[in-house]
Amino acid sequence: MLRMQLYLAAAPCYLPEARRWGLPIAYAAYRIDSGGRLSALPLPAVPPGGLLLISGTDCPAPPQPEALARDILRECLHRQYTGVVLEPVLPRPAVAALSVLCRRYGCTLHLPERSGTDADACVVVSTALSGGTLRRRLEEVCRRFAPRPVTLDLACVRADFTLPAPYGDGRMLTAQQLTPLRAQRPVFFSPELCARYFTYEQEGMTHLVLFDDADTLRRKIGLGTELGIAAGMLSLPEAAEALPGLLGKK
Repeated sequence: MLRMQLYLAAAPCYLPEARRWGLPIAYAAYRIDSGGRLSALPLPAVPPGGLLLISGTDCPAPPQPEALARDILRECLHRQYTGVVLEPVLPRPAVAALSVLCRRYGCTLHLPERSGTDADACVVVSTALSGGTLRRRLEEVCRRFAPRPVTLDLACVRADFTLPAPYGDGRMLTAQQLTPLRAQRPVFFSPELCARYFTYEQEGMTHLVLFDDADTLRRKIGLGTELGIAAGMLSLPEAAEALPGLLGKK
């Protein structure tokens, strides 16, 4: 039985699928516009709870950081979200203003690792690795940010690396691209990366493919739980194929 509190991040077009799984939803319907204000995609009425998720690339300094923080807090109160997940890195004044309002109104704030030192908030750390060991990585993060809580970004990775890959930059694969590549090839499990892998040759080059499934995600959740990490986040559509095996539902 999974003991970590899991959230399922989904854009509005994936909400019907997300609701099937019975997990709290992180609503990936929000961005910060060019004027430094909160922008939202159309959303249907949502039940109380869940998280407001702001996606997008790192943002320049908003002209009015307090106004942006009020935009976000107002939307949380309107839709009764319990917290905010900030994927892009924001300048410190904006993070500080948002942190103050979240704390005042009892909303949990989840910040990307690069912003983890900017406010008293949960730190979101990806479980995707191409080298080293996941255990050592998570242990180091927990020590560095203690006593702040850590939230796992349970990235469902499918990546094709042309070896050698000194910078760890692989080509992302869809589920449809992965299936024929792994057909009739032996697949192995890496306990260091907590991921499955196989190799193949193409045009004289050796390729390494790393990927996750329900079992590797379960192992990552178990490792996080062992280290005292209480929350994790999955995303649609990336995790769609793993969810039935992970949650034990059809």
